[in-house]
Amino acid sequence: MKRAVHFILKKLGLLSLYSLRRSGYLFDKGWFQSFRAKASVDRSGRPIPWMTYAFLDFLEPRLRGDFDVFEFGSGNSTHWWAARVRAVSSCEHDAEWFARVSEGVPRTQRFCTGPSRIRLTEVFSGKTTTSASHTMSS
Repeated sequence: MKRAVHFILKKLGLLSLYSLRRSGYLFDKGWFQSFRAKASVDRSGRPIPWMTYAFLDFLEPRLRGDFDVFEFGSGNSTHWWAARVRAVSSCEHDAEWFARVSEGVPRTQRFCTGPSRIRLTEVFSGKTTTSASHTMSS
């Protein structure tokens, strides 16, 4: 049966495309897992930033555990950063998304939500909120 499937795929010119599902760069990086999950995840289903695999390959070995990261917006990247650096500060305008993303975040992660009138100096100084207590300004 396997031989027949391979024969048909080869005749249709699809064998190399099919083989990518089982091995190769996209398989190793988790592209197919992301496609199935409809989310930016690695091969094991862990969240990754919405960045190219090449950029993540470049960036990851340069990160250190004593880094602090600031990002506008939050999501899978927030969880990815939090697993690699000392602290992550995220400014998120969408309260519903904030509630979804902030579940299970480390205590070293700070969020600010609401309108952009929140001062960035407060975020950087740590005077805004942590995942345990956050502001939801209106």
